[in-house]
Amino acid sequence: MSKQQFTLLVLGFILILAPILFVSADYAQTSVFFTVPVSLSFTVTLPGGTSTTSNTTSGLAYLSTPSTSDIWFNSSAVTAQYIQPCVAGGADCQTSAAVPIFSYDNTGNVNMSLWMRFNASLESGVSVCVNSTRSGIGNMAVDHPGSANCYDLNNSQWTEVVSNLPSTGINLTNATLYANFTSKAVGTTVRRLDHNATQTIGSG
Repeated sequence: MSKQQFTLLVLGFILILAPILFVSADYAQTSVFFTVPVSLSFTVTLPGGTSTTSNTTSGLAYLSTPSTSDIWFNSSAVTAQYIQPCVAGGADCQTSAAVPIFSYDNTGNVNMSLWMRFNASLESGVSVCVNSTRSGIGNMAVDHPGSANCYDLNNSQWTEVVSNLPSTGINLTNATLYANFTSKAVGTTVRRLDHNATQTIGSG
């Protein structure tokens, strides 16, 4: 076969294959998402084993927020320090770290910080502080009602109870409350205590 014939043969094959090699095509594409929705949830348990599960609310949240049993700070004296709360009825009481007034369990799927606040400032002569790990690692072994580790909880500002409580592994933490009375007026006043969880940024 001459060089010219070979060249013509190659050109023939190219002409035959060209419609196949250079045929146009249309395309479409779809973005596919694989998602696990954020679940922010916790339980709070009081002495005696009564547990309450949080829910998600909006607007006037306190109207639909689940309520725990009531707790009381009782003292026979108008001036007293480090009064520990009891569940209504008086049978189940906090006994410092051994039996805290609140035990929290992260039942969601993201790390969270837990917060407390009263719905209004406390009456004159009454102050309350909350003591907890604040680290979210395990249950509180000791607490310090008379030190800077007991964080003021006297008004409607949110106070952090624990930060970065894991959603897996050791996901429990405790909180103790202490009240101080200073010439408190005789009688009973009441405030609502709110518990709140927020997702820890960058967790999940």
